[in-house]
Amino acid sequence: MTVWLAAGLGGIICGLLAKAPARRRRTRVVVAVVVSVLALLAVPGGALDLVLRGGPVPSDAALIKNFREHEAGFAALADHLQTADSVGNAELGALGVKWLNYFGPDYFELDVVSWGIVPSGWAKGYVYSMQALSPTVDDLDRHAQADGATFRHIKGSWYFSYEVW
Repeated sequence: MTVWLAAGLGGIICGLLAKAPARRRRTRVVVAVVVSVLALLAVPGGALDLVLRGGPVPSDAALIKNFREHEAGFAALADHLQTADSVGNAELGALGVKWLNYFGPDYFELDVVSWGIVPSGWAKGYVYSMQALSPTVDDLDRHAQADGATFRHIKGSWYFSYEVW
């Protein structure tokens, strides 16, 4: 998103430069073309970036609300994954989850949103873990680590996670 913001700001700067008195008509035409190209790329590029990342990053409050509204569904999913290693997309979607990362019946991740590829990116969602996770914080929106995974305990074996790689 910052790339597209920079492109938009670059377009604004070039636009202001185009308004400045020019000694030659050719300079103004070149600046006008650059402004047009940047403007054409900035808006759809920013929208595409948002779509590819799966949407805006949900706040802790939104994840808490979703968990409470679907707590029985999350419990049923955890029970199901004690004997199976996958679940259908419809079941995940009903919980507001996009991806299941299954590591075993004692630990799995449910990504609500993620963005990036190796070597960099991030993901936010839910984690089911039979063992206590660390580091834990009281607010992922404000205190998540800049690299690696950070957790916030919800209830029982359930956590929120925010991971940056």
